[in-house]
Amino acid sequence: MKSPTVKSQRLQSDAPQWFDVGGNQLRLVHSADERLSALVKTIDGAGTSLKLFFYMFEDDNVGRMILGKLVAACERGLAVEMMVDSFGSNGASRTFFDPLIAAGGKFKIFSPRFSSSYFVRNHQKMVIADDQRALIGGFNIADQYFDLHEPDEDSDSGDESWEDLGLEINGPEVANLANYFQLLSDWVYRDNGNIRALRKMIRGWHAG
Repeated sequence: MKSPTVKSQRLQSDAPQWFDVGGNQLRLVHSADERLSALVKTIDGAGTSLKLFFYMFEDDNVGRMILGKLVAACERGLAVEMMVDSFGSNGASRTFFDPLIAAGGKFKIFSPRFSSSYFVRNHQKMVIADDQRALIGGFNIADQYFDLHEPDEDSDSGDESWEDLGLEINGPEVANLANYFQLLSDWVYRDNGNIRALRKMIRGWHAG
């Protein structure tokens, strides 16, 4: 089987580079500003739906900003669903997410009960817009990932954000990610905490 053709296109002289891989447009975003801009544009640019999963979603500057944007997306008629990991996001009270639910969004916590399944954590991070565009990567919704936290008095560095990468994806491959999200959502709503069902779901999922 032939490897997919890869070609790059510089959209702007100061913009991160886009690559065409198998009919999908891919772009790595590295700096804190680039990652935050990509996150905001993905949410604000959605026209029909948003699907999100995060390991950490904090009640801090970036958390309140992104939650506000998700509420605004609901208010303009989008179908918004978000899941967060119960351990990674335990710094935010559960009432913190009430405005999203009140606006019509769906919200669930991954494996919330303290049992043997509590130690099975989901570190995935994904934002899917309209099942056509996605943003994945290592960063969570917390100030320290976007250089918005209070500076360390002992540090001489201007940017103290955690080093991370994001990957923007535009194209048909996003539909496979959306299908996976739906399977994960089905597990959270039907079998949340059932590790046997989770293993079966993961084993049975095939991309593409």
